[in-house]
Amino acid sequence: MRTVLAEDLRPSQRVRNFLVAEIHEGRLQHEDRLPTERALAESLGISRSAVREALATLESERLIKREIGRGTFVTTPDDPVVRMLMPFRLEASPAKLIEARFVIEPQIAELAVVNTTASDLTALRALCEKLSTARTAAEFETLDRSFHQAIADAARNPLLTAIYEALNAARDTPEWRKLKDHRFQSRPERRPRVLEEHRRVIDLMEERDPAGVREATLVHLRSVRENLLGF
Repeated sequence: MRTVLAEDLRPSQRVRNFLVAEIHEGRLQHEDRLPTERALAESLGISRSAVREALATLESERLIKREIGRGTFVTTPDDPVVRMLMPFRLEASPAKLIEARFVIEPQIAELAVVNTTASDLTALRALCEKLSTARTAAEFETLDRSFHQAIADAARNPLLTAIYEALNAARDTPEWRKLKDHRFQSRPERRPRVLEEHRRVIDLMEERDPAGVREATLVHLRSVRENLLGF
């Protein structure tokens, strides 16, 4: 029987939410292999391009992994922290998400200063360069999310990494994407400011300045809040 997807979301978002629900409810388990893109498209009654975009999002969230010649497999739901937080991240409003980021990100960034490596900093700078050439809101959002996740990874604390993965994935809700899409189109002058704020964080990480990184992260989050919520 063909699965019915919610019609109030864009196609790739509907596919992504369906697969997340399958994982959360245990029908897809850790290391299970997903059906092919073609099989998913036929089963869900949706285009292969939408399936492909959904899988790319899930891969960036580390919920799946792709292995050449073998297929696509479920990954992180084996982590109990990720499983526990998964339902909440799908329901978080943009305001609640930003509140949570204010609580968590400055502390994570401060810890990352202590544990970051030269390769971490190189990767962060590379992400900034890719952000500077992003042509669409979806591309910009994916790279921005990867940037903040990379800082969390640099803290070298598996528990915090898992918590931040769940927090970061909440940026894929329809409300958040609608806000980001609108702001990307209506405020192009905002993008250079984001890059400047990101580069400031990297510079201070490189200088091993925990207090400076914490403050730079707060500055960035205040800017995000003002841009998206108007205060």
